[in-house]
Amino acid sequence: MRKLYITLGLTLLLGMTACVADKATPKAETTPNAALTEQLAEGKELNTDNCTKCHTTSVYTKSDRKVKTLEVLTKRVKACNSKTGAGLEEEELEALTLFLNTEYYKFEK
Repeated sequence: MRKLYITLGLTLLLGMTACVADKATPKAETTPNAALTEQLAEGKELNTDNCTKCHTTSVYTKSDRKVKTLEVLTKRVKACNSKTGAGLEEEELEALTLFLNTEYYKFEK
């Protein structure tokens, strides 16, 4: 009977330790950096699948580019979505804008 109590006690202790360790370790999908990385990856994919059908990425780096602020970039992305009929949702437009700004434009937020 004593072995049974010791076994149950150890099992309970190990189970509690595992629960505490699990709660102490942040999950990748809940950390802000992971969410940002995911959003940037989505934006990159959207750029490849949509934007580069009409133009190369050189339009983002031209010295005489028309986009000079984050506000104008946001409007341009929405306008291109409408003109091309890409049908991107608001969340996708935000991911695309974030990617373009992070990768090419580097406007302050």
